[in-house]
Order: sequence, then C-alpha cells, then structure tokens
Amino acid sequence: VFKTFLSGIDKRNSPTVDKDGNIYCCSDRDFYALTNDGEIKWKFSPPNQDYIRSKSVGIDKSGNLFFHNSSNTLYCLNPEGELL
Repeated sequence: VFKTFLSGIDKRNSPTVDKDGNIYCCSDRDFYALTNDGEIKWKFSPPNQDYIRSKSVGIDKSGNLFFHNSSNTLYCLNPEGELL
C-alpha cells in the first residue's frame, strides 16, 4: 500500500493497471505512469495543453494506452510514454 500525491487528480478518475503492475492515471492536464510501489515512472503532457477529459485509461494487449482531451483528440502512448 502506498500514497502518492498527483496534482489535478479527481476522485472520480479510475486508474488502470497493466500486466506488470504499472499504474496509469490522468489528471486535469497530465497523464501519469506509476510503478507498482507508487513512484512516478513518467509523465506525459499533451502538446496543446488542453484539459484531459478521460476519467479512465484504455489499454490494449500490446500495452498501448489511450485517453482523450477537451479538444476531442484521442492520444495513444506506448508503455514508455512516447506518443504514437
């Protein structure tokens, strides 16, 4: 059990956990990847600084992550946080 503070996280947001135990969640403006012990692995900020609207994160069988922002742009990141 751990506690990590991430700015802009809403209590209605649902984290997603991958097969390796990494945790992914969205704040108002950033997308976070955490290790299974709560350390920030990486952070992605959309280039246009729009608000992230996703309350949960989609993940496919390859580990790619999906979320959308307030401009209705769908983002896809690989497990290392790189925009695809």
